[in-house]
Amino acid sequence: ARPPTSRSAEAEFFSKCRSRMPKPLYLELLKCLNLYSQQILERSELMTLVSDLFKRSQVDLLPAFRRLLGYSGGAEPRAPDPPSPQPARAPIAEGSSFRDLDFNAMKKHGTSYRILPDDYPAPVCSGRGPLEQLVLNDNWVSVPTGTEDLNFKAMRKNQYEESIFRAEDERFELDTAIETNAATVQLLTPIQEEVHALSEPEKRRFKLPTPLSAMHCKSIRRLYGTQGLQVIELLHKCPA
Repeated sequence: ARPPTSRSAEAEFFSKCRSRMPKPLYLELLKCLNLYSQQILERSELMTLVSDLFKRSQVDLLPAFRRLLGYSGGAEPRAPDPPSPQPARAPIAEGSSFRDLDFNAMKKHGTSYRILPDDYPAPVCSGRGPLEQLVLNDNWVSVPTGTEDLNFKAMRKNQYEESIFRAEDERFELDTAIETNAATVQLLTPIQEEVHALSEPEKRRFKLPTPLSAMHCKSIRRLYGTQGLQVIELLHKCPA
């Protein structure tokens, strides 16, 4: 019989992983290996991520994975140390020091992105695991340009820009009307069902549990036009 090869040992190991690990964790393992095969991850970074996956399901598979990888970088890889606590400060987006930065002197990427200086104190972020530490951005920021900039002075728009801005405003108003109408329907539907279950004497005595809010009244006026105020008055006096 042919002696077992390293390839068969790898196949046996991944067969165990597939059968014993929860599917989401197994898929995360494959993603990490794919990043490593593309040389996006270093071997030590791969071990940090994979160790966390095995500890959450099948910790006994970790030594076998270390042997297959040929990793000898220490007895137990650990997650990167969290950043040292910084003094309490306002968020970056609102901090005065952020607005004092000279964005023109920073390294650019495209039109809107700048890289923060090395000495800029970043806010402390809690709850990050090894994968989040690896992939989340802490250095590049988006800088407002053009009409997004609060210091931008209004300039004359051509007819096409005017049409775009007008269409955007109309779409916002339409979305707002749809949402307020839906909220009004959601409020009145249970009341209608309750009224249908009442007898005639009970219907004459029935009143709204709570008065209609300004938003609900506005929806009704928009729907009924000139008769809107009369409909609102009838709803308050005799909903049934």
